[in-house]
Amino acid sequence: MITFYSKHETDFSHNGLGCLDNYIINPLVCEELNGIFSLKFDYPITAPHADELLQERIVRCPVPEMPPQLFRISERESAIGGTFHIVAYHVFYDLVQNLIEDTFVINRNGNYAVTQLLGAAQFPHPFTGDSDISAINSARLVRKNIVEAFLNDELDNSFAMPKYKVKT
Repeated sequence: MITFYSKHETDFSHNGLGCLDNYIINPLVCEELNGIFSLKFDYPITAPHADELLQERIVRCPVPEMPPQLFRISERESAIGGTFHIVAYHVFYDLVQNLIEDTFVINRNGNYAVTQLLGAAQFPHPFTGDSDISAINSARLVRKNIVEAFLNDELDNSFAMPKYKVKT
C-alpha cells in the first residue's frame, strides 16, 4: 500500500493522510548503489488527495527486498493528459543540510563508524543506522554533510566504500 503523510509526521504505523493505490500511475523506485534512491509516479489531477500531494510531504512505499520506505516529495510537475508527475527522494537525503563539523573515527568497524558519524551531526535528527562492515579503519571528516560522508566514494575520508574495479 502506498500512503502519504504530513511533512512533520514521525509515526508511520497508520495510513496517514490517505492511500494512493487506486489512482497512482507507474510508480517507479530507483536505487543506485551509493547513489540516488527515489520514487517517481504520475497521479490524476482529479483523483482523491491530488491537491494534498505537496512538496515536503512524505510518501510510504513498498520497495522490493526491503520493508516499506519513506520518500519526501521534492517535485510536483504538471503533465499532459490530466496528470501531474511526482518525484520524491528517500528521507535519508534530509541529512544533506546537516554538517559533520569535525569527527575522527579511530580504528573502528563499520557499525561503530555509522553511529559516530550520525552522532557528530551539527543538528539533532531522528536517523540511526548500522553496518555489516567488520574491517577496522580510521577516518577524519571535517565540514562534510552526512549524505556526502556516506555516499561519496571519491572523498579521501568517507564512509562510502569505493566501487570495485575489474583489472584486465
